[in-house]
Amino acid sequence: VVRDAALWFYYPENLEALTRAGAKLVTVSILDDAPWPALDGLYLGGGFPETQAARLADNLAVRERVKALAAAGLPIYAECGGFMYLCQGLAVEGTVFPMAGVFPVTTTLCARPQGLGYSLARVARENPYHPVGTLLRGHEFHYSKCQATLGACGGPAPGLPGPESFALVMERGVGMLSGLDGLTTANTFAAYTHIHADGAPHWADHFVAAALAYSRRAR
Repeated sequence: VVRDAALWFYYPENLEALTRAGAKLVTVSILDDAPWPALDGLYLGGGFPETQAARLADNLAVRERVKALAAAGLPIYAECGGFMYLCQGLAVEGTVFPMAGVFPVTTTLCARPQGLGYSLARVARENPYHPVGTLLRGHEFHYSKCQATLGACGGPAPGLPGPESFALVMERGVGMLSGLDGLTTANTFAAYTHIHADGAPHWADHFVAAALAYSRRAR
C-alpha cells in the first residue's frame, strides 16, 4: 500500500477487507527511493500527486520500478491519484512532469473539479478485480482530466488506448475518456472511480487471489 504525501486516501474498510481476505499489508512510498520488500500486489490510493509532482518526477528509480512491476504482471490497483501516477505524465500549470509511464496517457490539473459526486460504473470487460456485469457504486473527486484521444478498437494507433483497454462504462459520472473508466493493462487496473469495499465485497478476495497467483508464478 502506497502511503505518503502524494497518495494517502484510503477507506480504512478497504484495507481491513484486504487483511480479512488474507493479505499482509506493508507500506511503501513513491516519493523516496528506499528499497521495497518483495511484493505480490500494489495498491495506489487517492491523494494529491500534483502537490508532489516534481519529487515524483525526480524519483526515477521508483518510476522505473513501478513500470517494471506492471510489465511483469504484478497485480496493481490504482484509484484517482494513483491513476495519475501511473500515467505517462502529469501536467501542472504548463509543466509536464514524467510519471511512471504504465499507461500512454497524460493527466492535466484543472482549476475546477472535472469529476465530483457519486458514480455508477458497469464492468464491461474482463479484469482481475471486478466481475463482468457488476455495477460499481463509487464516487469521483478529481481536479485532473485524462488527456488523450481515444484510439480505434484494434486500430492503427498503438500509442493510444482503445475502448478495449477500459473495463468500466460509466452510467453516472465522468470517468477518464468518452464515458469510460478502469484503464487496464496486464494485471494493472486504474480508475478515477473510488470504491468502498462494503459496496464491492468481491474486490478484496479477487485482489488477494490475483496476488497469490502472481506469487506462485514468481516462485
